[in-house]
Amino acid sequence: MEKKVYAVSQKHFEQILSTRKLTDENIVEQNTAFIQIKNTFDDNQSNYEFKLKDTKNVLSLKFDDCDEEIKHEIIGTIEYISAIPMSEEQGKQILDFINKNKDKETFLIHCHAGISRSGGVSKFISEYFGLTEQEYRNMNPSCRPNQRIINILRKLNYSTNLSSNDEDEILESK
Repeated sequence: MEKKVYAVSQKHFEQILSTRKLTDENIVEQNTAFIQIKNTFDDNQSNYEFKLKDTKNVLSLKFDDCDEEIKHEIIGTIEYISAIPMSEEQGKQILDFINKNKDKETFLIHCHAGISRSGGVSKFISEYFGLTEQEYRNMNPSCRPNQRIINILRKLNYSTNLSSNDEDEILESK
């Protein structure tokens, strides 16, 4: 079974849910794994909460499209808001989620614009399942993946594979 990995915008994601009539009740029956990424600070998204609850095939995360934590001054006030990048802990959650959903045919990842954060996660997932760069680009022509996200996921996957190989070697030597 060839994997399909798509990065989409929040609006496109909501259209997919509506068109397919997907709800918390029937989402687990889908042959799709869903990752939802929301901004940590955007009050303009107050009308948008995660459309689906976390289940075996739904993961919801909050992080921003940045390489390091950034404080933004709110103009006209002495208050600040922070943009917070994806953490290693969130990277581990993503890897665990991918492993739990290896049997799914499709991975659908969304963030606000469907370009950078979801692009980074989808790019890594496509590599994880052995898709070529061209296959990834054909499915996600508008993506400009966040390289920091890809690097964190690659590093965590590499160290996880090393740990697994070490455990296998220890077990085999006994």
